[in-house]
Amino acid sequence: MARHRSHGEGTIYSDKKHAGRFIAQITLPNGKRLGHRGTQAECRAWLLEQRKAIKDNNYVTDATGTMATLIERYFRDVASLTLQPRTVSIYYYATKKNILPALGSIKVSKLRAEQLQAFYSKKLAEGLSERYVLNLHNRVYTFLQVAKKWGMVSRNVAEDAIPPKPKDKQVTVLTVEQAHIFLDGVREDRLYPLYVCALIMGLREGELLALEWSDVDFINRRLKVNKSQQYITGKGISTKTPKTETSVRNIPMPDLAYEALIEHRQNTMGTGRLFTTSKGTPFYPRNILKYFQRELERLGLPKIPFHNLRHSCASFHLAAGTSPKFVQELLGHTTVAFTLRKYSHLLPGVAEEAVDKLNRSFARNSVKQTR
Repeated sequence: MARHRSHGEGTIYSDKKHAGRFIAQITLPNGKRLGHRGTQAECRAWLLEQRKAIKDNNYVTDATGTMATLIERYFRDVASLTLQPRTVSIYYYATKKNILPALGSIKVSKLRAEQLQAFYSKKLAEGLSERYVLNLHNRVYTFLQVAKKWGMVSRNVAEDAIPPKPKDKQVTVLTVEQAHIFLDGVREDRLYPLYVCALIMGLREGELLALEWSDVDFINRRLKVNKSQQYITGKGISTKTPKTETSVRNIPMPDLAYEALIEHRQNTMGTGRLFTTSKGTPFYPRNILKYFQRELERLGLPKIPFHNLRHSCASFHLAAGTSPKFVQELLGHTTVAFTLRKYSHLLPGVAEEAVDKLNRSFARNSVKQTR
C-alpha cells in the first residue's frame, strides 16, 4: 500500500506530455499546491528548496505574480513611503526604461539568476556603463527582497547573479591656480557668489539653491544649511529636508564668501532665496550647469560637473592639512572614514609621507635600542 505523503513533503513524477521531463509538486501548510517542471535533478533541487522554506516558515504564498506587478506594488506601497521623491523618480525612470521591458512579464517565482546574468550582459552590449548596470542590479535585488518578505519567493535569486564591477571613477577637480583663474574670470557675473560658496565652502548645488537670507548670520559669519532644492521630472522644483542629520550644519564663512554675500545682499532685496533667476524664480539645475560650463570653456579650464566644485573644496582643505574631521563636518558627510575614502586619492604624496613618518619613527626606536 502506497504511503500517504503529508503536507510539505512533496512528490516528483514523469511529465507525460514531454519525454524526459518531470513535474514536482508540493502542498503548502496553507493548503495551496505549488508545481515545478524540469529535469529530474532540477525537480529534486526545487523540492528540497521548498521543503526547507516550509521548515523555516519562509514558503511562497503567491507564485503567480509577475515582476511588473511586484514593481508596481513596490513603488506604490514601499518606495513612496521610504524614499525621497527625487530618488523615487530616478529609480522609476531607470526601471521603466530598462527592467520592465526585459523582465516585467516573467513570474517572480520563475525568475532565475541566469536570466538576470543575460539581462546584465545585454545592457552592457547596448552601451550602458558598468556602474549603471550595477545600479539596475541593485534595483532588482531590492524588488526581490520585498518579494521574499511578501511570500512571492522563498529566496532572492539576484544573490546568485554576478553584476559588473565598475571601474574606479576618477574625479576631476580644479587646482588652486585654476580656482583663482575661474573666480577672477567670473568676478562680474551675477552667479559669482554662488560659485564662491560652492568652491570655498563645498555646498551641494541643491543646498545652494535652497539657501535663504535668513540662513546667513553676518554677525557671527556663519551659514546655516538645513534644506535642499530638488527637481523632479514631471513635478518641477520643490524643497526637501536633508536625508541625514549630518547634512544639517552651521558652517563658518571664509572672508571671500562673506564679502561676496555682503555685496550680493546689497544688489538684491535681501529677502527670500539667495540665488534666483533675474525674474526672481528658482533656478533649474540644468541651467546652472550650462552657465557654469560656458564660463569654464571661455576661461580655458577643464570641463567639469558643477558638483566637482565641492570635490575641489575638499581637495584644497585636505592638501593644506586641514583636519579630516573639520572637512567631514563642512561637507556634511556621515563619517570621517567616508571623507577620507572618497578624497584620499586626490592627495599626491600622502602615501610617501606616511611611509616617511614610519621610517623616521622606527629609526628613532633603532637609535634608542643601540644606546
